[in-house]
Amino acid sequence: MRSNSSIASQGARITSRPPALQALYAELADRDRELSRLRAQMNGLRSYALGADPATVGGRGPFDVMAAVASALRATQAELAGVIVCQRMQPLQVLGSLPAITQVLSHLFVNAATAMRGTGRPGVLHIDAARLGLRAQLRISDNGRGIAPDTMRRIFEPFFSTGGSGLGLGLGLTVSSAIVRSHGGVLGCRNRIPHGARFTFDLPARAAAQSAARPRREAA
Repeated sequence: MRSNSSIASQGARITSRPPALQALYAELADRDRELSRLRAQMNGLRSYALGADPATVGGRGPFDVMAAVASALRATQAELAGVIVCQRMQPLQVLGSLPAITQVLSHLFVNAATAMRGTGRPGVLHIDAARLGLRAQLRISDNGRGIAPDTMRRIFEPFFSTGGSGLGLGLGLTVSSAIVRSHGGVLGCRNRIPHGARFTFDLPARAAAQSAARPRREAA
């Protein structure tokens, strides 16, 4: 077993890397996260093109919305650096694919971070989740540049992107919309006043889904 002093010296060597090397490690980590997102988008698009259910990615079952939000925030922490994240939610059980919904949230978070960049305002991301009847509704709001009318009309089209070369394939919202539809919901968006945009989607609440699956008793 290594002594505490040898472990401490190893930690000192790691943290004493030259700034250029630290920057390289950070860049490689960012590229790895981007490649992971692109792989998820391509897998989702393949399922979408083949008519498969994208919500079966990773299996379906009950999960807490807060778990999906936490996972998506971890995956996009580099993009959200410096952004104020405000969460208004409570434990809320839904039925579906945790990996697929995490993918949807991650894409919405990255889109929001991009829209808030360069506005001259501190970026603020609001994440709200609440139960509305038999459904759970999630709202992702930012105070960025908002969405131009021409973009709004085409925002869910495959390969449509306003990010320019090298900033995505224009598939994220198409796949995200397909995932939400496969959960029986709708992914929508609108601009906020005075700044920003809001994306909203809904999922089946767990109790409602279980009630719907329970066979009815026939009258005697």
